[in-house]
Amino acid sequence: MKSLAALGNRIANVRESRNMTQEKLASLAGYSERTIRKAETSKPVSLQTLCDIATALEIELGEILPPSVYQEIVEPNRAVVEATLNAIVSKDIDGIIRRITDDIVFWYSGPAELPYAGTHKGKAEVRKSFEISLGIYEWIEEPIYDAWIVTYDHVVVHGHDKVRVIANGVTFMSQWSVFFQIRNGLICQIRHYADQTVPLKAINSD
Repeated sequence: MKSLAALGNRIANVRESRNMTQEKLASLAGYSERTIRKAETSKPVSLQTLCDIATALEIELGEILPPSVYQEIVEPNRAVVEATLNAIVSKDIDGIIRRITDDIVFWYSGPAELPYAGTHKGKAEVRKSFEISLGIYEWIEEPIYDAWIVTYDHVVVHGHDKVRVIANGVTFMSQWSVFFQIRNGLICQIRHYADQTVPLKAINSD
């Protein structure tokens, strides 16, 4: 695992502002005091160690890393999500599958009447879910991604799009938020949130 040098003074300042000793922080983070001292003197420690220290201090990882270093960590996460979203819009299911882990968990909001809603585990179930949903809809316009939240282990995208039901030609607008969890450069969890009453009504229209 890559070793990183944190902004040691920042860790120490936050710890002291919480009236926390190095011993207490070590206990909360699950490491030795020696490791905490290394981090607070900007000596390299693992990314996971810094993540655990940030969690123990109740701050974001980006607050204790130089901005350029943090960007190097999070940019690949945004890239894999962008590539996956592009694969979805182009209906490239193999492209989606290449970017997810074998133990992927994909949850899609919606009632049981929606044929692709629910929890799908593993590549086979996720493939089937996308085969169903992408067989129902086509995009009239490219999706608009209104906001991105990118961290060291997850990405959240808020957006909207306009789609058509292929079978009956009914069109509708949809607003949604999608949570992606990243592990070792691949997506291991997807959670899709949207009001599904509109697409369900569109599918069932004559």
